[in-house]
Amino acid sequence: MLAGSDAVVSAVDDAGRLVGFARALSDGAYRSTIFDLIVAPEWRERGLGRALVERILVTPALERCRRTDLVCKEEVAPFYESLGFERTASDQLRMEWTRR
Repeated sequence: MLAGSDAVVSAVDDAGRLVGFARALSDGAYRSTIFDLIVAPEWRERGLGRALVERILVTPALERCRRTDLVCKEEVAPFYESLGFERTASDQLRMEWTRR
């Protein structure tokens, strides 16, 4: 997963434990997608998630992209909106295919 990602940012606490993580894929020019933003429960509501998103958006893989997408649950949409993400008005259906 990490080797296949174009951008990865992480945060560790003073003891060296991983407490936050974000990763994204990008075509390097037009579009990128944030796939994961994970913050340890005890580190939530402290600005770490915001810092990880802000940092990943300026990584070389994403900073030239015109658009960055993500998929999230309704309850965390306000968090992403506070970072400048907008809900899309789309009639497109999200689909997936799973290798069996």
